[in-house]
Amino acid sequence: MRRNAGFTLVELMVVMVIAGFLLVGVYSMMMRQQRSYQTQDQVVEAQQNLRSTFILLRYDLRMIGHGLAEGTVPISAHPNNQGTANGTDGFTVLANVGAASVAVPNGGISSYALTTGVPVTIPVASVEGFSLSTPYMVNLLDLSTGFLIANANVTAVTAGATPTITVVPCPVVACPPTMVEAGSYIGEVPQTISYQVNMNTTADCQHPPCLERNAGGVVSVLAEAVEDFQVAYGFDGINGFPADGTLSENGVAGDDDEWVFNAPGDTWPVDLSGLRTVRISLLLRTTVEDPNFQGDTTGILEDHTWATGANGYRRRVVQFSENVRNLSL
Repeated sequence: MRRNAGFTLVELMVVMVIAGFLLVGVYSMMMRQQRSYQTQDQVVEAQQNLRSTFILLRYDLRMIGHGLAEGTVPISAHPNNQGTANGTDGFTVLANVGAASVAVPNGGISSYALTTGVPVTIPVASVEGFSLSTPYMVNLLDLSTGFLIANANVTAVTAGATPTITVVPCPVVACPPTMVEAGSYIGEVPQTISYQVNMNTTADCQHPPCLERNAGGVVSVLAEAVEDFQVAYGFDGINGFPADGTLSENGVAGDDDEWVFNAPGDTWPVDLSGLRTVRISLLLRTTVEDPNFQGDTTGILEDHTWATGANGYRRRVVQFSENVRNLSL
């Protein structure tokens, strides 16, 4: 009779040791993949923060001064507006950033008289962006001079082949002795828009510091974990340089070039008509710490030196410039 033999104890021990080595290898590979995934997820999160932030920042910077009356200050800078907290910058702009804006085209009638409280229907190039729900206020400006003609309430918007806008002029004060000429501008009343960093946790800011946009009292968080926000301004023809369409930059000492707040000691110009470019610098970190990453970093953004302690946050510095296209002074 043949005996049925099984595995010996030694054989079982050898198999268990080999299996243990395999499991350790598989576990190590899984942990490396998980850490890699977490790192990539944090990078993607930072990129998403940047993308949404850049869209609005670029748009608002391009629209600085759009639709403003002659002599209206379109921008004010707030360097180090957070004081000793972290030295971030801020700025406030005034512009018509709404969709409702149009020029009065040349046509059979070259001017439209304004009488307080008397409706006047004006043919326009387009009514795209103008709400059909009326009334709402608009500004009437003379584009040739930049002067504000009057305010008016829109009472009717007609689309089609010959679009028109009906307005009731001067709802606030009596109309001046003037009229809307062909080539004049009809647009929404400009908004005041501010950007600054909020250091406090709020319902919308779960990972401060957060970059906030305040448009007419409506505050929205654009990006979380913004550790530094620096703004520099390029003025053509300041500090003894010629107004030649170029912006010379040294950035070594105060007022040594055509940039403001790119070096300590710069002063804000009295005449803002030379503003050509605004440069934004952002230092962002991930909102979640990586326990396997420890690093401390230092750097200089414009006129501000920053430093971070050794921790698990990954950081990225991004900078971009936007030309001011609608400045009307």
